[in-house]
Amino acid sequence: MMLDRNKAYYFGLLSYLAIAYSAIHFFIGYALAKIIFAIFLLIITDFKFITKPTFLYLIISFGIIVLGQFATLGGFDFVNMSAALVITVIIPYAICDIEKLSFPKFYTKAMLLICIISLPFYMGSIMSPSFFHSLQEIAQKYSFLDPSEYDRQFILHSAASAKDSFSGLIRNAGPFNEAGVHALFLIIGIYFNFITTRKIFNFAGVTFIVSLFFTFSTAGYIGFFALFTGINTQLRINKTIKILTSIVLIIFMIFFFFLNELMYSKIEKQYTAANQIDLNKRTGGRFYGARKAINVLQHYPIFGKGLTHATREQNEYSSEFLRYGILSEFGKIGIPFAILYLIMLYKGIRSYEYRYGSKIFLSISFYIALLINLFSQSFALYPVLMIIVITGIKSYSIVLNPVQKSIYQKTYYTRKILS
Repeated sequence: MMLDRNKAYYFGLLSYLAIAYSAIHFFIGYALAKIIFAIFLLIITDFKFITKPTFLYLIISFGIIVLGQFATLGGFDFVNMSAALVITVIIPYAICDIEKLSFPKFYTKAMLLICIISLPFYMGSIMSPSFFHSLQEIAQKYSFLDPSEYDRQFILHSAASAKDSFSGLIRNAGPFNEAGVHALFLIIGIYFNFITTRKIFNFAGVTFIVSLFFTFSTAGYIGFFALFTGINTQLRINKTIKILTSIVLIIFMIFFFFLNELMYSKIEKQYTAANQIDLNKRTGGRFYGARKAINVLQHYPIFGKGLTHATREQNEYSSEFLRYGILSEFGKIGIPFAILYLIMLYKGIRSYEYRYGSKIFLSISFYIALLINLFSQSFALYPVLMIIVITGIKSYSIVLNPVQKSIYQKTYYTRKILS
């Protein structure tokens, strides 16, 4: 029992670090922090995973992109390349190899802890301006806690000052740089919590939903409604109630996002503004960032541009400056690998579906919800998302091995019958 408990704490810590090395500045802002963690993972796994075929596939893919960009663009920085390799391949692969298909279970626990710690800071901030200013002073006074240009984070919470235009309340960013980032990781948490517990309104689920509500994130709300549509099909309630709930949900979505003048006009205004200005303005906004990413893909379709700083455009006014969203991440790796990424992301979600006896409609709903949120957030190549992608790559070993596939399917169907 003690061994199992220690293992649970260990997996929970690794899951927290997967989140931390994805979006908390203290962890991703220092090259030394990345290197130390990567070395730690290599040691505790006895370097065994570095000889596995799927790891070699990832290393080869990463190498093709780096060398392709070097051949077409010039510029090579070994230190920066190594840092990118650690975040994109080594850390996520090691955690995936250790936790395997139990990652959703321990991600849920890690994300719940993050919310439990961060929510009181947020609630205190909206109730007391002086308390909020005190939090801001922590991040500003101890700048080493947030080595970025923002000076907002102090690991446990982020004193981001963005306000919701409708309510006037500060948006809940959790420990991340902005509320949209928090919404992305909460959407993942809501999905993982449901498939591992079969409950949406347990303590973790309610905590995630409350936290998501206070992000006031448009993408987060749309993603939640898309995800809940899939969750609703698996709730153990009367079929008539399920149908009625689905109808009410669809009507609410139409009203909230298409007939709601404030919400619709906000999106339409941003889209129109992004399309009317030329590409040599300062990069700002999701739609404008997407236009620049598409421009990069048009000019460098095979290998992309900017996977490392050696080939990355640093001028924010450049038409090839990459920021905001999954399209910007795709601009860094090129179209062929972007397509592979999307396929493996979906395969990874399907792997969790098989493991936890979920249904394909829920997998599709989560995939859509994830892409909606990733459109405005640049975390596609960071540990949490890459763990899902790597899970998808690993699933091909099952598909290609008839014996493993047969055993896996029998286990899956037996579990469904018994449940």
